[in-house]
Amino acid sequence: GNSRKTIRNAIAQLSAMLKAARGWGYLAAKFEWETLFLPVADAEKEVRCFTPDESQRIIDAAPEPWNILFALMAYLGLRTGEAFGLTWANVDLAGAVLCVRQSTWCGHVQTVKSKTSRRDLPLPEALTAMLADYRQRWKPNALDLLFSNHWGRAISASYVRKKVLHPIRERLGIPRGAFHAFRHGHATTMFSEGANPKVVQDSMGHSD
Repeated sequence: GNSRKTIRNAIAQLSAMLKAARGWGYLAAKFEWETLFLPVADAEKEVRCFTPDESQRIIDAAPEPWNILFALMAYLGLRTGEAFGLTWANVDLAGAVLCVRQSTWCGHVQTVKSKTSRRDLPLPEALTAMLADYRQRWKPNALDLLFSNHWGRAISASYVRKKVLHPIRERLGIPRGAFHAFRHGHATTMFSEGANPKVVQDSMGHSD
């Protein structure tokens, strides 16, 4: 019942584990992709993008700190984990630059998705002002995260999506869309404003 993409991701992870085992001297088989029978490719679905107006309405309606979180995704096109994994060491308010260096997954801090995900992004003036204002009321935590739970650890994205984003979106009458709709909306806006594909690629942290 799983999608082709989910199965391929699981197999790729297993293949990497077997490769690591061989590197440690264990007897481990090598995965032969050509021998596998995968489900046919899923039909492509239209990607949901929040428009600039929809994103701003959500940001304006969200309480702190979620308005800051949503603004980071909408204004910079950050991946969900990248936004949740930000620390103040990654934010240069004086230079108006944000450095993407780590991410989170299921509430755990980890490295970013790939080498190209490590990037420095210019902060728009409005977002710089929001971050500077938020910094004054931010409650310190052991990991220095911009967004943390009551125990000072990384927040689960699924919790914020279900308890914060969707209720706000539904109240505003905005069609269904999750965190990635901010990211897709940012890329769509860049293209519509005439940005070069290479500039969009670098800004989004895509490898191709």
